[in-house]
Amino acid sequence: MLTYLSRNLTNTRLLLIGTYRDIEVDRNHPLSAALAELRRVSSFGRVLLRGLNIDEVRRMLAGITREEVPMALAEAVHRQTEVILCLYRK
Repeated sequence: MLTYLSRNLTNTRLLLIGTYRDIEVDRNHPLSAALAELRRVSSFGRVLLRGLNIDEVRRMLAGITREEVPMALAEAVHRQTEVILCLYRK
C-alpha cells in the first residue's frame, strides 16, 4: 500500500502516519523495501520520535487512570512502547 501511494497519489494532499519499532524491521522485512522506496521520493519525510522516559510514562498513566500507578507497570509499558515513525507528505 505504501509503495502504491507513493507512486500514484503524487498530486493528492495526504497525511499517512504509521508506527513501527525499528529493531523489529530488518532487511528481509517487507516494510524495509517500502521504506527504502519512500526515502527516494522527495515528497515524503520521516520523523523519528523518542519515547517517554519511565517517569513520564508513569505520570501519563496516572493522568489517564486518575490513580497512582505502580512503577513496575510504568516500566512494563515503557519497555513495550519505544519508537514511533511518522511518514508525512511535505
